[in-house]
Amino acid sequence: MTRSAVARRYATALFEIARERGQIDAFEHELKRVTTTLTGTREARRTWEHRLIPPAEKKDILNRLFGQELSDTFRGFLHVVIEKHREKYLEAIRDHYQALADGERQVVEVLVTSARKLKDEQRAMLVGRLEASLGKNVRLVEKTDPSLLGGLVIRIGDQKIDGSVRQKLMRLRHQMVQEQPTEGGYPL
Repeated sequence: MTRSAVARRYATALFEIARERGQIDAFEHELKRVTTTLTGTREARRTWEHRLIPPAEKKDILNRLFGQELSDTFRGFLHVVIEKHREKYLEAIRDHYQALADGERQVVEVLVTSARKLKDEQRAMLVGRLEASLGKNVRLVEKTDPSLLGGLVIRIGDQKIDGSVRQKLMRLRHQMVQEQPTEGGYPL
């Protein structure tokens, strides 16, 4: 079974339990927190994923790190992950769970790359337009890349909309190379 299939199976099981109990948001928060803690550093990840550390010791580590901060149901889920030696799938489980929760809430994640950090007004206008266009709530993830020169690159799932100045210049260059020169030079 592929890594993605294993992660999807565990995420789906956790999500179904969360939906039944009305705890989608709570489990999402717990999953993000645990994943960040247990895989956030190289040393923590090595300990969490090490196959020679007995499950009882890993459960003890969870208790020491989180005490009573985790719900019993979520702690039980983590115990199953540990007992089945699926610790290395935790980040993928988190990502699949996030996608299921977003689908339930009608939220779509949109990655926006710009040359400079967006201003609050720009961000609000962009989110408003995207929500109107997509018919869903938008969670904007921002990234900056000065090499874009200006404009935006928007990625929604597998779809990419490149409105960057860099891309426009590359298209113009391509057009100029493709056009045949006239007697007086290149047509404008």
